[in-house]
Amino acid sequence: VQSFRAPIPEAPPPPDQFDEPIEIGKHRRAKKAAAPQGKVSAEPLDNPYFDMVGGDGYAPPARQKWSFNNMSVRNRSFVMGGIGLTLGLAVVLLILSVSGGSIVGNESKARQLVTQAEAKRVSALQLVENNPDGARDLLAQANTLLADARKEKADLVEIQATANAVRQTLNRVNKVTIPLDLRVALDLANQGPNVNLSKAIISAKGDQLYLMDTGQNAIYTADVLGAVKPILKSGDKAGNSAFGKPVAMVARPDGLLVLDDANLAWSYNKNANTWTAQALGGSPKGKLQAASYEGNLYLTGTGTGQILKYNAGNYAAKPDEWVNPSLVANLNLDKSGGFAIDGNIYALTGAGHVYQMARPSGKEKGEVVREFDLTKDARLGPALNAPYILNVGSLDYPFIFVLDAENRVLQFSKSNGAYIQQFQSADGNTEFNGLKDVAVDEANKKVYLINAQKVYVYNLTEAPNSPLVTPGAQTQPAGTPGAGANVTVISTQPPTKP
Repeated sequence: VQSFRAPIPEAPPPPDQFDEPIEIGKHRRAKKAAAPQGKVSAEPLDNPYFDMVGGDGYAPPARQKWSFNNMSVRNRSFVMGGIGLTLGLAVVLLILSVSGGSIVGNESKARQLVTQAEAKRVSALQLVENNPDGARDLLAQANTLLADARKEKADLVEIQATANAVRQTLNRVNKVTIPLDLRVALDLANQGPNVNLSKAIISAKGDQLYLMDTGQNAIYTADVLGAVKPILKSGDKAGNSAFGKPVAMVARPDGLLVLDDANLAWSYNKNANTWTAQALGGSPKGKLQAASYEGNLYLTGTGTGQILKYNAGNYAAKPDEWVNPSLVANLNLDKSGGFAIDGNIYALTGAGHVYQMARPSGKEKGEVVREFDLTKDARLGPALNAPYILNVGSLDYPFIFVLDAENRVLQFSKSNGAYIQQFQSADGNTEFNGLKDVAVDEANKKVYLINAQKVYVYNLTEAPNSPLVTPGAQTQPAGTPGAGANVTVISTQPPTKP
C-alpha cells in the first residue's frame, strides 16, 4: 500500500477578488443549479489512491526511471561480471580471428622452406662423387632454409625429418661411418681416481690388450673376458732397478717393452710373466715416440731429428742413427704427429703428409721412398685437423689409421694414401672425444679406441665403394697403377729390412 500526505488547502481569496460586490441588507437571489454536462466517472475501486479533498494535483506518484545506482550490490556484481565475461570472449575471438590466419600462414611458409631444403638435398646427391664441395654448399643452404623454417613453426614435424636426411647426406659426402656396434670393452675407473690411459697394444692373436697408464704410472693387461690387472707399477723392481714413470710402450715378439723416465728399458716376457730392466744406451731425452719391429726399438723425438735404432736384446748399446743425415733437417721428425713401423717406417707430419721410409738396397741409411698427402681427397671433410696418432698395422695389413682433432678415426689405403672412410660417434654421443690411441685387431677385424679411462671396441666394416688395395703394394715401382696424384714416389728400389 502506498500513501501520501494531502496538501493543505489554499486560503479563500480576499474580498477584492470576488466576482461581484456584496450589498449589506439586500437579499441575494439564489442562482439556478447548473445542469451537469458530460459524464462523471468514479475512480476504480482497485485504485489505492483517492482524492481526499478534491481539486487538482492529487494523482499517484510518478513511476521512477531505472538507474544502476538504485540496484543492490549483489545485482550490480552480476551485471559487471556479465559485461566482463562478454568483453573477454570478444577479445579472445578477435585474437583467434587475427592470429588464426597468421598461424596458418606461418605453417604454410615453413612447409615451403622445408620443400626447398629437400630440393637442395636431392641436388647435392647428384654431386657426391664429382663435386663434393658443391654438394656440401647445397647442404649448407638446406640447413639455412631449415633454420628459417624453425622460426616460422618450430614444431613442424617435417623440419626434423628433413634435417636428419640432410645430415645423412652430408655423412655420405664425407664417407662417414657410425659404428652401430660400438660398445665399452673396458672401464678402468675402478683402478683408481687418477687413471689416465695413453697407449694401447694388442697381441698378434688378439687375445691380450696392454694399456699404459701415465696417471697412476702403471701397465695393465686385459684378456678377452675383460679381466684387468696391473703387471707393472711405479716402484716395482727388477734386480736393482725400480720402475719410475712410463714414457713409451711398444710390442715385442715375446711380450712387451716399456721405457720409463729414468731411461730404463723394461722387457716383459709374457710366457714367463717376468720383467727385466736395462739402461737405455745413449740416454735419449725429449718427447719420445717409439715403434718396434722384430724386437728392434726405434725412437724419434729426441731433439736430434734422427730416428734412433736399438737392436733387439741389446738396448743398452749405443743406438744407430738410422736416417740419412742429409735428410734430417727437411724431415723435421722431432715434430711428427705419429710414428709407426711395419717393416717400413712411417712418420706423420702435422700438415697431414706421411713419409714412408726404408733403406734402399745397397744403402746403409734410411731414406724417404714415398710421400702420401692425406689431405688431397675432396671427399675428406672436414679437412684433416692436427693429426696426432698413426697406426699402420703389420706389413701385409692394407690400411692406415689416423686420429685428429675432429674426434674421429680416419682410414686410408696404405698402398697409395687414398681416403677410405672416417668413423665417428652417433649424433650427440661422445665416445670418440679425447681419444688417446687406436689399436687394431687384424685377426678379428676389430678396432679399439682408448680414452682416459675407457676402452671402446667396434667391428671394422668396409666403406661403400671403397678403393681396392693390394696387401704389400707399398713396394710397387713408380708408374704402377694406383700410385695416385697424392703419392710422390721417391725411390723405386726394393727396400731391405730396416
